Amino acid sequence: MGVTEAVRKRKIPIVVVSIVVVGMLFILLAFVPLVFGEQFVSMSVSLQVDKVIGSGHPTMEIMDDNGEIIPILCIGLTVNVTNSYFVPVQVKYNGFDNVMLIYNRTVDDPADVVTNKDFLVWGAFEGVFDTTLDDRINPNLGNRSGYDYYVARKDLSNYTKTIDVGTLTYPMFWRAMGLPYWAGQDLHDRAVSPGTYYIYLIAYGKLSNPISLTVTSVFRSP
Repeated sequence: MGVTEAVRKRKIPIVVVSIVVVGMLFILLAFVPLVFGEQFVSMSVSLQVDKVIGSGHPTMEIMDDNGEIIPILCIGLTVNVTNSYFVPVQVKYNGFDNVMLIYNRTVDDPADVVTNKDFLVWGAFEGVFDTTLDDRINPNLGNRSGYDYYVARKDLSNYTKTIDVGTLTYPMFWRAMGLPYWAGQDLHDRAVSPGTYYIYLIAYGKLSNPISLTVTSVFRSP
């Protein structure tokens, strides 16, 4: 066997290993984040309340985890979106970055506000609006334009979002954010009745577990 032939045979395994390594890197760094990214994304949400301090006027009273009745102005949410993969991943969703839905009972598919409309108390959304339409769309589901817009697009999957590594924590549906917020009103902006309500959040297509909230009194105008 000549020297050239021996060198050629030694190079073959190196080339093969290089191809395998490049292929694995492509799968780990490009294919998996793009195609299977959603499997690495999880979401959780916690309830925050805007308590009445001093001589402020509450919109309602709720029961906290300790059974204490506390007066509040409104509720808000803290959202945690986590990517557990080691590089950013992509998820496909319907363009509604965050959707808050409140029901008077737990439901199987909270996003389906049509089937569950009899139990829907209130809802709102935030996300990518279709600017080819009326850009004055009201993101409150109690408003006809907001409800119709959400229903028409809730089943789409033509938007993508890159989720960075780690956990992104952000507030949602607070008074100070310029978005609709819940202060004890129903879809017709009337005061709800005392009772237990279930709050869902959908962030980039990921659904949270329901948060139960017991309202003991409502001071809004009926």
